[in-house]
Amino acid sequence: MEGEEEEESKWAKVGYYEILGIEPNATAEEIKKAYRKRARQCHPDKNVNNNNNADPEEIKRVIEAKEVLMDPETRNFYDMYGEEGVAFHRAWKEAKPNEMLRQMGAGGICCFCCTNTVCVLFLLLFPILLCVKVSAQTDWLWGFVFSPLWIIDTIVILMLCVWPLLPVNVSKGDPLSSVRWDWLLQSLAFVCFQVFICIKLDGMNWSWAVVFVPMYVFQAMGTGMAIYEATQYEAAARVKKAGSTCGLVVWILYLFVQQALWWALWVAVQMKMDGILDWSWWIILSPAFGICAFWLFSSTRTPIVLSNDKDEKAYEQAFSRWKFGVTVILLLVTVLGALLAEAHRAALWCDPSHRCDRGQGTDGFTVWAVWAPI
Repeated sequence: MEGEEEEESKWAKVGYYEILGIEPNATAEEIKKAYRKRARQCHPDKNVNNNNNADPEEIKRVIEAKEVLMDPETRNFYDMYGEEGVAFHRAWKEAKPNEMLRQMGAGGICCFCCTNTVCVLFLLLFPILLCVKVSAQTDWLWGFVFSPLWIIDTIVILMLCVWPLLPVNVSKGDPLSSVRWDWLLQSLAFVCFQVFICIKLDGMNWSWAVVFVPMYVFQAMGTGMAIYEATQYEAAARVKKAGSTCGLVVWILYLFVQQALWWALWVAVQMKMDGILDWSWWIILSPAFGICAFWLFSSTRTPIVLSNDKDEKAYEQAFSRWKFGVTVILLLVTVLGALLAEAHRAALWCDPSHRCDRGQGTDGFTVWAVWAPI
């Protein structure tokens, strides 16, 4: 038994390149040739010199070396971090939230839930501060009111910047290829839009057209992403994404009608705020109702999960239910906002010549009611 353990430990210490007899810069074809040669050497029926005493551990090690080195991503992990990196890579790819939570134990699950609860409560700070600012007419700077959003924006941007530096992405050889530039640039544009709103509301004599420039940039990038997605019809149809089951023309219309609604919404709101349009807020916000209708439709069309993983299918269904709930809440906020705006004609930016309680409409209908669904 001691000799057998010693023999097994000997092969476990032999590196993948060494056991195949190749250099670290070997090509895929060289790896295949080396593997076939070593497989013949280890096979008891094809190499009489082994006297049918093939070492199972050696054979196992040769097969493992071939599997690792033939996969470019796994090979990069091995080159950078050794066999521990390979184990990490496999664990990362096979990780499932349910299993991860089970391994965390009761204390870990409690900590996880408490952390998420704190994040949700922190998110609620923005509507609370906004309601206090508008209804109580405090002298807070608008930058303070938006500070919870900026903290969240910073976390999101940092996550997008750090993501390419994770080992799972560094192993691919080019970390920059893992950067979601579209998401990163859209996040920066959205932050600029928030900053411009605060500057405008704190007294800067800007037109709302200037304030909405970052949002137009944000939406232009979204339209570009929609154009790219329109070219991926076959992949969308394969998993039966919402709008992709009735042909390419319908898929293109499904994507671009949504983009047209977004552009109509931003332009109409900007022109309304600048006094160019004197339309009812119901008309101004009508594109938002169309967008919510698309979201409700897509939330009832769960994409098909190609794998047989039950957990992955459950996650897709859970995401669809979450999207449906969020859409209903946003729809309620939009309706209540339109009611308040029509009852009190631009509640947040009413004409100073009129004596009015900002944030309060007729019959005590305040901005608090608008954010109640949130």
